[in-house]
Amino acid sequence: MRHLLIALVLASAPSVCLAAGAKQAPPREAAPLPQAAPAGHQNQMQKIEYLEPVVSIQRGPIAIGVDADVNCSGWIGTVDEKFPGVVFSADGIESRRAFYTGDIVYINLGKKQGVVAGQNFWIVRPESIIESPSSERVNVGRLYVTPGLVRVICVLEEDSMAEIIASCSDSALGDFILPYEPIPLPLVRRTTALTACDPPSGKTMGQIVYIIDAASHAGKESVVYIDLGEEDGLAPGDFFTVFRPRTSAGGTRTVLGEVAILKTTPKTAVAKVMDASDFIVIGDFIELK
Repeated sequence: MRHLLIALVLASAPSVCLAAGAKQAPPREAAPLPQAAPAGHQNQMQKIEYLEPVVSIQRGPIAIGVDADVNCSGWIGTVDEKFPGVVFSADGIESRRAFYTGDIVYINLGKKQGVVAGQNFWIVRPESIIESPSSERVNVGRLYVTPGLVRVICVLEEDSMAEIIASCSDSALGDFILPYEPIPLPLVRRTTALTACDPPSGKTMGQIVYIIDAASHAGKESVVYIDLGEEDGLAPGDFFTVFRPRTSAGGTRTVLGEVAILKTTPKTAVAKVMDASDFIVIGDFIELK
C-alpha cells in the first residue's frame, strides 16, 4: 500500500516539456506519506477512505427479444390461409433447390397486380397442423414459417424478379409470398416473476402448443406458441406465468418461468421465454400476470 501511494503521487505530478538548452529543474521529492489523523478527525478520514462510487441504474422499458424472434418465427393461422403469389423460379435451379440471402427468385406478381420495384414480400411456407395438447381431435391451426424476405428489383407485366435480402432458413420453389409488414419489438417494463408461493392471478389461462423448430422443450430465450390470441384480449408485451399442476402435491403448481407476447393472431400468439427454472414443454399451462 505504501508503494502504491507513492506511485499515485508521482503519477499525478504535471509533466514539463524542456526546450533545447533549458536547465532541468531539480527533481521533486515525493510527498510524505500520510500520518495518522488526530482523534477528532478519525470519522472524516473513514468517510474518504470508504467512499463508494454512485452507480446509475436504468429502469426504463426494454425490448422483448431481437428482430429474428419476430421475423423468423412465423405464426399459427387458419388451416387454409390464402396468399397472393408464389415463387415459381430462381437463378441456379439447375444445380440446387435451396436459396438464401443474395439469390434471385421470380414471383408471379407484376405490374397488373400493382407490384413496384423496391417492394418487399415475406416468403411463407405452410407446414404441419398444430393440435391442442389437451385433445388430439382439436386443431389449433396450421403453422406457417417465414424462411426469408425478398425485395422486387425488376417488374414485368405479370411477373417480377426479386432478391432475397434476409434469410431465416432455406427458401424453395413453391413457397408463397405475402406483402411485407414490419413487426416492431414490444417495449415493456419487467416486473418480478411469480413463484410457487404466489396465488394464481385468476386471469386468462392457456397452454403452450408448439415450440419453435419443433423442439422437444424450451428454455430461456426460446420462442413458443400459445393457444390464446387477440380474441382473448392479448396484446404484444403481455406477460404470462408458465406452470405445471401437481396433483400429487395437493393440487399445488410448479412455476416454471414466464413468457412475454411478441405478436398475435386472432386465436394464437408467439411468445418469448423470459425466465425458466426448468424445461418448458408442449402442454404446460400459462396464466396472464
